[in-house]
Amino acid sequence: MSTSWETEVIGETPHWKVSRNAALRVIFLERLRERLTGVAEVDQSFDAVRRIFGMAPLNAWGIVFDMRQAIPSGDAAIEDAFRRNRQHLIKPFAKMAILLAGAVGVLQVQRMMKDAPDPRIGVFSDEESAMKWAAGGG
Repeated sequence: MSTSWETEVIGETPHWKVSRNAALRVIFLERLRERLTGVAEVDQSFDAVRRIFGMAPLNAWGIVFDMRQAIPSGDAAIEDAFRRNRQHLIKPFAKMAILLAGAVGVLQVQRMMKDAPDPRIGVFSDEESAMKWAAGGG
């Protein structure tokens, strides 16, 4: 029997599409191509995602951060705000997978994570592997 990695959309903002697979207890957070132009906009975009999550207990869930469409800002303040918000957002989740477009991005993120490793976080370029990790496998 094969596992279904399909998700249902539960909310969308200009910067994110939020889906879930309730059977696997995985949230799929897809970063859309709309550019984030400032720190306040980053904070607001993450606040909107938190409102979509609501008050649901997420400590038994995994999350996939799909960053394949994201456009890098090149602005240190925006990148720092994104990192801060992501760290706050993932606190309740049991596992997190970061999904990137290719092997080079995976290596870059893995290298950046060496300073503060977190065994809950995996970095992938393959969607099925990311979903499997977030669902508790891998």
